[in-house]
Amino acid sequence: MNIKKNLRVFIKARNKQIICRVKWMQGEIDFYIGYYGDEVKWDKANQIPLRNTTHTVGKHKATASEISRAIGSYKNAIEDVFKYYEGIQHIPTKEEVKLMVNERLGKVKVLVENKSFFTVWDEYIEAQKKQKNWVPNVTKKFISLKNILRRFSPDLSFQNLTENKLLALRDWFVEYRTEDKNGKLQHKYRNTTINKYFDFLEWFLRWADENGLLIHQETLKFNTCLKEIPTSVSFLTWKELMQFYDFQYPRNKKNLELARDLFCFMAFTSLRYSDLTSLRWSDIEGKNMNIVTEKTDDRLQIALNDCALSILKKYKKTEQEGERVFPSLSNQKLNDYLKEAALLAQLKKKWVDEYYIGNERRRVEYKFYQIISCHDARRTFICCSLVLGIPPAVVMKWTGHRDYASMKPYIEISEEAKADYMKRWNKPKEDVKSRLISTLEELLSDNEAIEKVECLMNSLLNDSSSCSHKVSAGI
Repeated sequence: MNIKKNLRVFIKARNKQIICRVKWMQGEIDFYIGYYGDEVKWDKANQIPLRNTTHTVGKHKATASEISRAIGSYKNAIEDVFKYYEGIQHIPTKEEVKLMVNERLGKVKVLVENKSFFTVWDEYIEAQKKQKNWVPNVTKKFISLKNILRRFSPDLSFQNLTENKLLALRDWFVEYRTEDKNGKLQHKYRNTTINKYFDFLEWFLRWADENGLLIHQETLKFNTCLKEIPTSVSFLTWKELMQFYDFQYPRNKKNLELARDLFCFMAFTSLRYSDLTSLRWSDIEGKNMNIVTEKTDDRLQIALNDCALSILKKYKKTEQEGERVFPSLSNQKLNDYLKEAALLAQLKKKWVDEYYIGNERRRVEYKFYQIISCHDARRTFICCSLVLGIPPAVVMKWTGHRDYASMKPYIEISEEAKADYMKRWNKPKEDVKSRLISTLEELLSDNEAIEKVECLMNSLLNDSSSCSHKVSAGI
């Protein structure tokens, strides 16, 4: 028996890992050989690194001889496995090939039966917390997803997690409902949320696969095929922000005034809620603010504009515990107060939320005061800064965004601003027209200029005999 197969070694474009791929009638498997490669130093024809080269990718460094030995080991192991199955007259499955290749290479193999799916999930979280330095919020999301998967299937395992199981999970997400405040059953998960959860699940499965656990390979390529609509960015225009900033609240609404001040300070400085609550007077130096962000540990220096300084001056009179600049207010309480404060300030512009649940497209209209939250302040800062003509590179220095891709979701210029920008196309035409009119008016008031124009016109008509001396005099 001869099992037809194709063996190929290449550098993965996404992460530069060197992959040994074997493909046969039962499918294909990618083996990561444990090294990273530099495509400039790679011999594509022979599928090996160029001789006497050193491959450095990030923190990973290896010589051509080291990489070549690893490639040879994987190729030999794969060939041995297929010879074995040809000898017993059996076409192996992907799981069988993967298991035997790993055994041939002496890799430690973790039997699926000995470890539960959720035990491995916990190990993944702990490993990534150390290796990737996960922030608490990311850890919380993966713990939450683990609990969701338990509700879906308490006996979930690597063996029964097949493509059909993932389809069932997708449909379960789409149909899942919870009671709202009025006791009505409402769909809980939008397609955007479902797709995000499936991305998290794929991260976990790829990690498990790389660490020797037998999983169904088709699950690594699973696509939910759920359509999404990009989320609209909610923010205040400059005019609306100043309307909010200047609004006078009744004396018995000090809590709303505080919520408004906190929002506006974030909108004038780009601070996140987590940075606002930890802000101390020692972070303020004259008209500058120096902070280390809670979320990303970025050290930022932010110049304070007049509006931000006026808010600081207002709270300078009060001494806060631990020299904190602003009174303590929980995120949830702040968002609740903001909705009431925005209502009184007449922030009632329409905001449309469009999204998919399964194949059903939905559209819900809100007034802005119904959906305002403290993170809208940061979006407001970015949008208003761009509308005011501040270069994106400068805005990124204040916000801590490291690339344009991460900043892009927050950038949405209002329709009013777009219209103002479009009017700039009219200015060149208007400027030319106004210059022509003013020039003609000057000419008509100058008799000598009129004579020069007449002479120039005559010269163009080849009739320059009577006025050549005038033309030469000044035209």
